[in-house]
Amino acid sequence: YHLSREIEASDMSALEAVISCDEERLRLEKEAEILGAQDDGGGEAFERVYERLEAMDASTA
Repeated sequence: YHLSREIEASDMSALEAVISCDEERLRLEKEAEILGAQDDGGGEAFERVYERLEAMDASTA
């Protein structure tokens, strides 16, 4: 596998960084599901969540 970008320097191990990103992806996907079920479709909050998911390239995770 090839990385498309680097992660900021930290004290996390590579495994911890991957797990952290995966946890964020799962949280964002759940938030998007909740926002999408609202009467207004989640509005700007929904858009922000999906922008973050796109930035993470979550569709290929």
